[in-house]
Amino acid sequence: MKKRLVFANMVFRSLTRRRSRMIAALLAIAIGATVLCGMLTIYLDIPRQLGREFRSYGANMVLVPTGETGIMHMDDVMEAADYLPPDKLVGVTPYRYESLSINRQPYTTAGVRFAQVAKTSPYWQLDGEWPARPNEIIIGAEIARFTGIAPGTQTRISGHTREMKPFAVDMTVTGVVKSGGAEESIIFIEMSALEQIMDSTD
Repeated sequence: MKKRLVFANMVFRSLTRRRSRMIAALLAIAIGATVLCGMLTIYLDIPRQLGREFRSYGANMVLVPTGETGIMHMDDVMEAADYLPPDKLVGVTPYRYESLSINRQPYTTAGVRFAQVAKTSPYWQLDGEWPARPNEIIIGAEIARFTGIAPGTQTRISGHTREMKPFAVDMTVTGVVKSGGAEESIIFIEMSALEQIMDSTD
């Protein structure tokens, strides 16, 4: 017991007599721990934050068709997607562009897969809800301002099929897109619904 008391007394005296060295050592340890925590934060968190920010700008790989037809088949798109690591692939969003009309006013119409768009375009500000049925669409904010259409409104979409046969279908607008880009002047419809309309020969 005496030995322990003597040892403790020696340590205490050593610390009290050399306070400046002790403070310097404690500061060095604190600074080292702070730097280490900062480096770990950068190493672990920055890549995740950068990935999230880059994804907020939309797709970072865009595939466009070549040749005179201007058509890219979905099989080719999926084949290209197979080259990407599955854990790095957020989504694959095909677009098919047509010209359809609302109240006889033509607008660019994009056939998309809404489930994928919601993943790859998180920067879209949607007033309303994503379509859940084939007869539901969303429109850009510019179109909404010009036509006065609001979410929940039913509107008639008209145009001509690939066989140049006229058609008119009733669609329900479930949301209005604000993005600050070209999306605000586009009508968005589920890809399968657009294909059925445009490729119909009935």
